[in-house]
Amino acid sequence: NLVGLYDEVRKVNKHFVQRLTNIRVRDASLNALVKLDCFAMSVEFTVKQGLVEDYRQLFAPFLK
Repeated sequence: NLVGLYDEVRKVNKHFVQRLTNIRVRDASLNALVKLDCFAMSVEFTVKQGLVEDYRQLFAPFLK
């Protein structure tokens, strides 16, 4: 399911940030991963709140 998939993505992001931090990577790379993690959280929230259809209708003109 979609929520489970994005939960796994969040786990990967978390561990990837830890690895990058350990090799002293800073700023842009870590910020990009934080943004990916925020996106994963928003997908989970959207599905759990039943907002998928609302978003589908909102973006329908762009998906044609």
